[in-house]
Amino acid sequence: FVTSPAQSQEAAPAVQFKQKLDVGKTYKYRQDMEMTMALPIGGAGDSKTKMSMDVSMAVAAAPDGDNKVVSTSFDRIKMEMNMAGQQMIYDSTDETKQNPLLKTAFGGLGEKSFKAIYDKDDRFVKMAEGGAGGSALAGMGMGEKEIEQMLKQLTDYGFPARPVKPGEKWDHTQKASMGQMGEMEMDMQFTYKGPAEHDGKKVEEVLFTGTVGGEAKEAGEELVSFKDSKMTGKMYFDTELGTIRHSVVDMELTMAVGGAGGAEMDTSTRSTYTLIGVE
Repeated sequence: FVTSPAQSQEAAPAVQFKQKLDVGKTYKYRQDMEMTMALPIGGAGDSKTKMSMDVSMAVAAAPDGDNKVVSTSFDRIKMEMNMAGQQMIYDSTDETKQNPLLKTAFGGLGEKSFKAIYDKDDRFVKMAEGGAGGSALAGMGMGEKEIEQMLKQLTDYGFPARPVKPGEKWDHTQKASMGQMGEMEMDMQFTYKGPAEHDGKKVEEVLFTGTVGGEAKEAGEELVSFKDSKMTGKMYFDTELGTIRHSVVDMELTMAVGGAGGAEMDTSTRSTYTLIGVE
């Protein structure tokens, strides 16, 4: 009798998904993004952006109580933009590849660490005093609120508190700041597919779909809104280590700028998030 992979997944026990932040460890991730945007300018072609960020999350015990302090830093940022025939390149580790505009936007990231307090169950509590890093992200139009959202997203996967069996689904809504472009809201539905293997490691595979909405307004007038969105993706979660080992997200949407009668830009984005080490 041969058991098919589908039967093995159906017979698999329920799994508890839980992010772990162990004191004394530093978790290192790499986030890559490729985006294509159709410009509403005749003959301009598409705008294409590639971006890569290496992120470290160092976990320490809080000075008092059972809480933890997680210091998030950006070890390397690379970006390449091609728009209307113009190319801009930025690499935080190479001074010969630092476009002035991109350096203004991203230069502060490598100079600061962003600190947040988590409780003993590894749940986000609040930003640490001074943890937003001052004006490090001012060039991107991001203040303390936006930085707090960014840090929450690194550990908030919307996992149920209960153990989950293969085939079970759950919903999760997450908000992401777009700086001066407003706030993006992502409504997602997750499905636990079952045990799998990724890069030689035993993991749990989770599939998800979703939609994106949101808008930015000024003086009551709509500046930016999102419509016709579609999101699909999957993640490989290591329950023993308590973190994502790899995820990939494909997203398509139309961004409308300037309210009714304004310009519309179709965008297509692929993002990956990979664990590159634990020290």
